[in-house]
Amino acid sequence: MTKLTPMIDPLVNVANAWMAKSSITRRAKAEVFKAGDDFERDLSAAELVERMDRAGIAKAIIGVDPEQPLPWVLEFAASHPDRFAFAAEPRLKHGLEAVWAVEDLCRDHPVVAVRVAPMFVGAPVTDAAYVPTIVKCIELDVPLCLTTGIPGPPGLPADLQHPMALDPVLLAYPQLKVVMLHGADPWWAEAIRLLRRHRNLWMCTSAWPPSRLPEILVAYLRGAGARKILSGSDHPVVTIERCAEEARALGLPPEAERRYLHDNAMDLFFGERHSRHVVHAG
Repeated sequence: MTKLTPMIDPLVNVANAWMAKSSITRRAKAEVFKAGDDFERDLSAAELVERMDRAGIAKAIIGVDPEQPLPWVLEFAASHPDRFAFAAEPRLKHGLEAVWAVEDLCRDHPVVAVRVAPMFVGAPVTDAAYVPTIVKCIELDVPLCLTTGIPGPPGLPADLQHPMALDPVLLAYPQLKVVMLHGADPWWAEAIRLLRRHRNLWMCTSAWPPSRLPEILVAYLRGAGARKILSGSDHPVVTIERCAEEARALGLPPEAERRYLHDNAMDLFFGERHSRHVVHAG
């Protein structure tokens, strides 16, 4: 039997029952994602671990609202510390309260990323509302993961998520690590050019079935982009099983496959971290 390349999934959603009450997500499920029952169902840690084991997934990163973290979601990492970590998902409209909540969550739980969706913020990453979060990510040395590309859910603004909005931010904050989530459709060429330009920029192909990734990205992944692209499901938008199976079926060179499925995420999210601790005199 061929040994599977282990995978780290940087984007898994487990608290999904609320989506049954949202008209936007119900419409997205039916019209865009064509998703199954998982789309509106909470996942237990036991079920997710079993499914990850079958799919050859070593670790997963789960989104958490830092202001109102669900105790049963926090229990994922407490009961399986070698399998789960968290991404804080602050509500930027709450200002510094949201940033302080991220800091508190990082103090008490294994937080390895911060996620923000400009389509929900209502402003691009160049807006002043992002500055406190950007600074906090630099201080904590955690990547800031931002959705890019035209949103899947209908009725949400697309121009806010053009990848070119990242360029001035990365120039202004060279210490900031940024991950483009959900690819960058239809601006793949611009996104690849930015990946070549900025040392601290990566892309995660979450929410995209790997079999549907454009050839321009797959070609980049096979070559110079092997260290810049991460696989990811955004389960249940794409199930963890489908993502893992189709990612391994891309036929990538062994090193590129290993980096795409595992090593890039391991280095970025679980590597050595250099947090900045400020000591006040007097």
